[in-house]
Amino acid sequence: MQLQYISAPGEDPFKGNGNNNKPQKKKEKKPKQNQNNNNNKKAAPAVDPNLPDICKLEFKVGVITKVWVHPEADKLYCEEIDAGEEGGPRQIASGLRAHYSEEEMLGKRVLVVANLKVSRLFIG
Repeated sequence: MQLQYISAPGEDPFKGNGNNNKPQKKKEKKPKQNQNNNNNKKAAPAVDPNLPDICKLEFKVGVITKVWVHPEADKLYCEEIDAGEEGGPRQIASGLRAHYSEEEMLGKRVLVVANLKVSRLFIG
């Protein structure tokens, strides 16, 4: 069990808490296991609503394993990016076609924002 010291910002955690100058312990809650194991999807971890939005993003480093030209767009590539996840590589579209060739992108390490909602690109 890891101890976490709780105190107000700028306050000494060892002074004035009334329990023989010992720091307070914050108990860790164990996540409840889902009774239905039929669902293979992982539940999203609970996010503190007081956190800034940037802290809610999940970043992962991945390697581009496959690159191809998007079949319906002039400025897009499609990539398979292996970020070491259970489901295998992700397929992501990017607007990097004007900046890199397919050969330059293949094998590069990239940063992926992993917990964004899936969205469709409107090509027109």
